[in-house]
Amino acid sequence: MEAIRTCPGVARTETSAWLGDWHPLVRQIAPGEGVARWRSSAPPGPAPSVSDPAALFTFLTHYKSSVLLPFELPAVRQACEHARHNQTQELLGLDRSLLHAPWLKPYQADSLDAGRLHLARLKPLRDQRGLRRYREAVEQGEAHGWHLLVAGTALALYSLPLRQGLMDYALHTLWNAVGQAADPLGLKSNEAAELMRALTADLPNRIQSLLPSRPVTAI
Repeated sequence: MEAIRTCPGVARTETSAWLGDWHPLVRQIAPGEGVARWRSSAPPGPAPSVSDPAALFTFLTHYKSSVLLPFELPAVRQACEHARHNQTQELLGLDRSLLHAPWLKPYQADSLDAGRLHLARLKPLRDQRGLRRYREAVEQGEAHGWHLLVAGTALALYSLPLRQGLMDYALHTLWNAVGQAADPLGLKSNEAAELMRALTADLPNRIQSLLPSRPVTAI
């Protein structure tokens, strides 16, 4: 796990305090080895081997359209809303409901590793009641600690606007994956940046559609 957290090329952002160091998707990017493990339970679609930049783009485009936008970001939003309204039971219910989510199954173990590591880093914030209750539930085996729910809870903790938080999460996720593959695939910095531009061009409009009709406010 440490090797993945610190591997060269994995991008960090100014908001890593609430995002965590790495996204589980980086463990699915293995140039030359294919993406069979991630694909095993993913929705129907292309199953490329991440052996060149075109295959990486295809893989991440499919991930964005079939996992990140329809499932992952809405779950981050839900976790944020529950945390902002001190809805601990609702947050724990959301956590438990993800255990059998088909879209999360391919990287469940990696999600738990990332989520629990992030919770440990946030542990000094003992005065944050919602975060403390969630962490205690995970420690007592009453919840799992999925990375995206920890991120959503931390988003509420840092009082960031929801739109900004969802955008930061999406960018952090995709940059982590591109950064993981950049060196093995021989991607130059300008090529990686161009790939990211193509991947993220529609994110502002897509994320806007995920926002509630009324702004979510902290209590």
